[in-house]
Amino acid sequence: FGSPPCQPLLLVRGALGAGAVIALNYAATLLHVADAVVVSFTMPLWGALFGRLFLDEPVSSSFLVVLPFCAMGVLLIAHPWETSGKSASLALNAQRFPHRWLGIVVALSQAALSAGAKTCVRALAKGGHHPQVILFYLSIICLAASSVVLFCIQHGPV
Repeated sequence: FGSPPCQPLLLVRGALGAGAVIALNYAATLLHVADAVVVSFTMPLWGALFGRLFLDEPVSSSFLVVLPFCAMGVLLIAHPWETSGKSASLALNAQRFPHRWLGIVVALSQAALSAGAKTCVRALAKGGHHPQVILFYLSIICLAASSVVLFCIQHGPV
């Protein structure tokens, strides 16, 4: 079950991974699935930031060049300028997804949680842990967290 000094990091990796899975499913109820998935594609940027902050990994200059384009892409997907239903299609979209901003925040947090989990995996891999041990903790914590969410939330997405 992993060496005792690394068990807290294994538990954190499992909790972050479980949170990421739950957040992506929740974001898919608040947004179009395509929008939720595209916003979650910001995970590599979060991963680079977390690698720099927690593992002292270098950040390349190409990352700094790509970062503003990624932010613009998220804005294009989130399209905050279209929150009011001025046209018929926007009004229908606002009726179908009334909590769009919450969905964008949840999708961005899913990307950050996923990047945090992958940062933990990189830290654990440096310690020579077997990949099956790392996945075992993810599976057990996902099972427990999903069970709690399943039995506690029974009234829809919001």
